[in-house]
Amino acid sequence: MGEHTKPTAMIRESLPQYLTLTRIGIEHRIASTQSVLGYPAATLLFVVVDTIGNYCRGQTVKVEGKPDQEIDDAWKSFFVLNHPYFGYKLEFDDFKRLYDLSRSPLIHGGSIGEGVRITVDEPVADGLEFGADGWIRIFLPALLERCELAVARFLKDADQIVAGARVTDDLYLKVNAAQLEKLRASLATSGWGESASATAKGPGER
Repeated sequence: MGEHTKPTAMIRESLPQYLTLTRIGIEHRIASTQSVLGYPAATLLFVVVDTIGNYCRGQTVKVEGKPDQEIDDAWKSFFVLNHPYFGYKLEFDDFKRLYDLSRSPLIHGGSIGEGVRITVDEPVADGLEFGADGWIRIFLPALLERCELAVARFLKDADQIVAGARVTDDLYLKVNAAQLEKLRASLATSGWGESASATAKGPGER
């Protein structure tokens, strides 16, 4: 993990790291059960979706049968799955179901909702399936590939998107002027090596 002071530099490192750890997770077999590290792998992929979605807030996507939908915070960040970065064509109700039954319980409760199946052994085209039987099936290898493609596309635009993104400004608003000065002084005198640094900059300094 490198030391960075700019959000774009952190994003360029963090997103590929999430993908690397996901691949390790789905390729590793637990000796006692022969299962993979599916829960953390799925969590990391949804973090990737969330991250790109939050940086794309304000953009709109096509959703069949609905007006164009604006990517926003909370579950509406998942509208980004229909963005050209990911290339899905999910229906309107799919986004909130996926968010509420997989992303949120995984991140906040270490579990998944009833009616969700995460697998590496039962292929699903494109990694996501919303079945007529009511089940959400998540095939991690294909979802990883889709996320890898999305990250590559997003990072090509990152210099333009990240600096002006609402989520970037929201982050800086959490640090007041006095804290910024303290952080800047600490950065100037620190001998930090391979560690994450505070982003001691304010809006407009990215």
